[in-house]
Amino acid sequence: GSSFFLKSIIEGLSPMPPLESCKEWVDSLGSLSAQYMALQEIDEKYAKSLSPTDTYRIHKALALFKATAIPPSTYFATHKKIPFAHHIEIFVLEREREALRERIALRCGKMIESGIVEETRLVLESYGAQAPALQAIGTKECVAFLQGEIDSLEALKEQIYFHTCQLAKRQRTFNRTQFSQVTHLEEEVLEEALARYLLQIP
Repeated sequence: GSSFFLKSIIEGLSPMPPLESCKEWVDSLGSLSAQYMALQEIDEKYAKSLSPTDTYRIHKALALFKATAIPPSTYFATHKKIPFAHHIEIFVLEREREALRERIALRCGKMIESGIVEETRLVLESYGAQAPALQAIGTKECVAFLQGEIDSLEALKEQIYFHTCQLAKRQRTFNRTQFSQVTHLEEEVLEEALARYLLQIP
């Protein structure tokens, strides 16, 4: 989420042509597995860099090829990223792992108590299971619950908790490996550190 966007700002993004008109062609290729196979035939090197289940990037790569007639790996090699011209100071909110898991468990319980299942039901009935809002952690488990794949609210809570913990771990790993200079601080001292930093900016 936000860390990926920050990385994109710092490193820059390659200029892209309009891709909206290519969506119908991408959809016509069939299932996600069929689309991934099509990408392998177009650009095996780039396909290998993606997960076969990465719907967003597979669709984007295919649409890019349709729009430009250039394999994605060639396109990105010839359309270089333009990095951000200024230094960005990065602060990351740090929390001890067990404390973080306790907060995740509390949040999962509150989500269910606040009606996430019924909200998911309404979206599912109105837009279908492929709606982007139902691909997020929390709602996708609710879809499985509503379709009978998860048999109890307690099991639903456990699934949301488990997947959220996995996401938190990936986020921590991403922040530590993708940014060369990061200040990790606990909540109690982060606000003070941010204030000191902001006061130094001319």
